[in-house]
Amino acid sequence: MINRGLQGKVVIEITVNALGQKQAVSVKESSGYPELDEHARQWVQRRWTRFPNATEQRTYQAPLIFRIDPVESRSAKSKR
Repeated sequence: MINRGLQGKVVIEITVNALGQKQAVSVKESSGYPELDEHARQWVQRRWTRFPNATEQRTYQAPLIFRIDPVESRSAKSKR
């Protein structure tokens, strides 16, 4: 997505049961780009596998920020 120039913030909502198992992953706040939102949702669905056990179902919100930093600015910072 970033190689296509898409940037933005996606808030993902994760519902976890009392055993710490994912029950649902959804987009709570959109970046304005449906494909970026879906990429973020699928990434969390596949990669976030461990959650703390709780005594009841819990919902977490995770903001994911996709930002393009120009290569020039990174190399200029390292020279300081």
